[in-house]
Amino acid sequence: MSTVRPVSRPRLLIEEWLPAQAIGVECMRERSTGLNPPNARLHVWWARRPLVVSRAAVLASLLPAGYDRRSFERLLGFGAPSEELLRLRAIMDSGVRLGGFGFGRAFSNAIPENDLQSAHNALASTWGRPISLLDPMAGGGSIPLESGRLGIETRANELNPVACSVLEATVDYPFRYGRVLAAKSRSWASVWRQRCLVR
Repeated sequence: MSTVRPVSRPRLLIEEWLPAQAIGVECMRERSTGLNPPNARLHVWWARRPLVVSRAAVLASLLPAGYDRRSFERLLGFGAPSEELLRLRAIMDSGVRLGGFGFGRAFSNAIPENDLQSAHNALASTWGRPISLLDPMAGGGSIPLESGRLGIETRANELNPVACSVLEATVDYPFRYGRVLAAKSRSWASVWRQRCLVR
């Protein structure tokens, strides 16, 4: 009779701490009417996950439990510490008009290079090998998109042919063709704008 040995792994950040309320505030900000993130503008996918939740799930499930919490919040794109996000949201919910948060929404903020390097170092020391992420039911592609933005090798799969097309357009093409695709898109947008103005 063979015995099955459990795989040992380190305790992870998601098991110890997650700024869920602040992530919720950023989810509401991300879903603001008419201000959807770029990946949500290409095609309306009914089950698309918010980008900030996707990034939080990827990072918190890979980083060690003792990882620096402020660095984690900056990696999520928070424009302020989670306590400040919650304080501002509470003031707004009480009816006081602040004119916004005073900083960009999490998905639109650049990932600080020093925090990203710190996270990669923590991943390497935690797992002892390069990390690879698989999303077997990727749908609209929020998880693979955020994983790719973090520089993690990512594989995505989807059975639905519409979702496959959305996934390819929102995740694969931008990473593969990047700036060339953006330049061509701007060029064609200009051509079509001129054609529409003439009519």
